[in-house]
Amino acid sequence: MESAIIESKFIMNNQINLAIHHAVSRLTTKNRLTSDNFCNINVEDGKIISLSANTILINEFCSQLAISIPNEFLNLGTNSIKIPIGAIISSLCGINFFNFMGPSITIKMMPNGNALIDYESKFISAGINQTNFQIWLDVKFFCQVVNPIIRKQITFRKKIPLINTIINGDVPTIMGAKNFFN
Repeated sequence: MESAIIESKFIMNNQINLAIHHAVSRLTTKNRLTSDNFCNINVEDGKIISLSANTILINEFCSQLAISIPNEFLNLGTNSIKIPIGAIISSLCGINFFNFMGPSITIKMMPNGNALIDYESKFISAGINQTNFQIWLDVKFFCQVVNPIIRKQITFRKKIPLINTIINGDVPTIMGAKNFFN
């Protein structure tokens, strides 16, 4: 039976990714959001002085997304799959011969509450006086595998980038370098 759950998880993972994509796309379009909205940039004399996450907007976006993902998953209408009984027998016996034989049982995937969403940000050195600034969402979506024989909760995780940008800084001059090369 474990192979049936693994197979259903593999198939449903694609549906969940699609639901997450639809939810993000709908929210960003509806609210006219771009990655620039999720970041506060302070510029002086044409140079970036500071950069920070727009935490209020990100938290609001995460709250709306947590509710939207299960709804999008249900709207896709493909939350069940059929697995031949032979696949279950094969997993118990360790023989792949029966994989596609026999009648099928239906395995349903139902959302189990809203998605949990948190965000992370990071500054990474990206070369001489360059910094990579990243903000991404860490999405956890819980589903219940339901069939006449077993109920099991499965957790799906996905990271969604909101910002991934390079900040260029000035390259310092080395004192006396001009005289050294002349």
